[in-house]
Amino acid sequence: MSNRYIPLFLMILSGLVWGQQADWSARSFQITDEHRYEVGAMGPHWGHHLGHMVRSADGQLWYVDDTGNDVYNNPAVNIHRFAGDGWDLVMTVPNPPVIQQNTGTIAVGDTLYIYGLNIIGGYIEEAKFDAVTEQLIDYEQIFYTGPSTNYIGAAVSPGGTRVVWWTNVVNNDGPSTWSYVFHDGTQWNGPVQSSIPANDFSYVFASFQDDSTMWVAGEMPGGSAPNWVFKLGAGRVRLGSPMNQIVVYTQDITAHSIWVNPNDGGVHLFGQNHGGTVSYYHRPQDGSWPTTETQLPIGAVGRFRTVDSDDGRLYLVYNVNGLHMLPLQKSTLQGALSVATSEIIDIAHITGFQNTGSIWAETRCYQTNPVSALTFGFYGNLWENSGLLRSLHVVNESAEDLNLLLPTGQETFIGEETATISWHFSPDAGIQEVAIQWRHADSVWQDIETRTANDGSADWEVPGMNTSDLELRIMDADDPSVADTSARPFGIVWEFVPETPPTAQITYPVSGVEIDVAETLIATGQASDEDGYIVRHEWNTGDGEVHAGVSLSSISYAWDQDGYYWLSYRVKDNDGFWSESDSVLITVGDPTSIDPGSRHHAQPTKPEILWVAPNPTNAGVRIHLSLPSPAKADLQIFDLKGKRIFSAQLVPDPVCQDVVYHWDGYTQNRRRATSGCYLLQIHQNGLGDLRKLVLVN
Repeated sequence: MSNRYIPLFLMILSGLVWGQQADWSARSFQITDEHRYEVGAMGPHWGHHLGHMVRSADGQLWYVDDTGNDVYNNPAVNIHRFAGDGWDLVMTVPNPPVIQQNTGTIAVGDTLYIYGLNIIGGYIEEAKFDAVTEQLIDYEQIFYTGPSTNYIGAAVSPGGTRVVWWTNVVNNDGPSTWSYVFHDGTQWNGPVQSSIPANDFSYVFASFQDDSTMWVAGEMPGGSAPNWVFKLGAGRVRLGSPMNQIVVYTQDITAHSIWVNPNDGGVHLFGQNHGGTVSYYHRPQDGSWPTTETQLPIGAVGRFRTVDSDDGRLYLVYNVNGLHMLPLQKSTLQGALSVATSEIIDIAHITGFQNTGSIWAETRCYQTNPVSALTFGFYGNLWENSGLLRSLHVVNESAEDLNLLLPTGQETFIGEETATISWHFSPDAGIQEVAIQWRHADSVWQDIETRTANDGSADWEVPGMNTSDLELRIMDADDPSVADTSARPFGIVWEFVPETPPTAQITYPVSGVEIDVAETLIATGQASDEDGYIVRHEWNTGDGEVHAGVSLSSISYAWDQDGYYWLSYRVKDNDGFWSESDSVLITVGDPTSIDPGSRHHAQPTKPEILWVAPNPTNAGVRIHLSLPSPAKADLQIFDLKGKRIFSAQLVPDPVCQDVVYHWDGYTQNRRRATSGCYLLQIHQNGLGDLRKLVLVN
């Protein structure tokens, strides 16, 4: 994803409002705009249990981030290094085909170990990165896992023993197998297999009691597909032996975190209750798991983590419409935690990031090196913001009177649009108004605001230019010596760069065909993408069946009932845009023998843009929509700056869910839309779909 497309929806670059506790200071920096997600299929929070933020022995902070927009393929990881004033992309490491469901990273001394699960070959893959020389030892297969495995995880003991685990996935309440291998400094040992009373054991967190024992917590789903029931599970692992002391809590749906108190050996387990609140369970070192839950009095959260730091604190970090923390002195912690009287500190309220679903923290189980304070990564909420990844650096010291947050470098703004400048301010400083200025390179500073309220944010009419060498500063309007300047240069883009859309075509059959019931039809397709590659193929057989895969350019299919069926084929490119072929009519058996009222497609469950034709277009375009209910639906068209240029409200027929809408290429104010790429969105009942349109005038 190019930086020029970051502000597709301008909420991504909206402002920040920070907590006002004077003894804590925080800065936030953008890490990347290529964080992994797929709209409607793969959440950006997938892999929230994995290590990504780690520190090497030389004190450098690293973030190893998964990339790609295909749930079936994780094509590469990007290795980023924090340089004090922002993040640098040091290396892109292609993953072996096919690494799926994210990767995990741990740091042992100055070596970063990256682990992925090859679901095609059935192997654990390991890459090694030297943080000093910045040299990579490419992936090698360290262990054969076999088929039907998933949900990799990794951790490292205080003494440097590396542990990597995975699970097999079954149905009908299991039992399933959870396996791990461990490297004791000389060789890999295992696998050690544990029988799990569930369909799998996934999204697993770990905390070490000592160098040979760790406690793990994760998700233990049960039931029969597609109606799985999700539960919280935990247990003890002595390296070399299967898991024991297993507990399953049905009142929870997954794990948030687990921590072993070094003071008394007690285990502290945190889960997500069905109501969204944080469940808490304390198991004394020589005791047993409690039978009832305690709910933390912090409300329903998006994500909760414990961070065991070498600054003497245990941080409870969570998200409830913003990021908050409870810093607890570890030396005082004995027995069950009591946080009812603890001070909750607001550390970040970032518009576009309030509801992040992951907290990837630098913490003990992912590194052998000291954890200096509280540092973590988090992504933007909503699909439109999901590719943006930021870091937050929190320290216990007096906050600056003025602390510029956006832009701090790494950000790219769209020219001729409005963006938000944000800063952290100290109310105790007595600054009533601020001045804001910008400049290009070493040119003269230019005013954005000569005087505006010191309330943490201001709008900026971004100039129409294309550059990456800009600075911004904020000052006390009455005392210019009190000021802060952006940590790094930032950029503005404003020119439009169109992309070439992918193409899809059914090569056989090229026209309608007639076949018998249960007769197999072999259909083939052809797809290409000039500026990238195809990452997903989908065949819709018209009877409710959808067949999808990374390279599924043909299918063999037999219909089991008489009728007319429209066979369609579509593909998605690496930029996340779809293209669909014309449909082919398949006549199966004797359709005249069927009650006409029964001839319909399977009932859709969400609104979907089935096809857009012609695409590209130089005039009007037909938009074929499938709507799951007769409720009103909203069709909207955006340009790539995030500006809505057209909208229409659709009222589908109560009987037929298919709607064909004709857009004539004119904006809402009846001006001809200019050449370029546009995004079509359909929303109904809180669900939606997205499709790309190219207009060439």
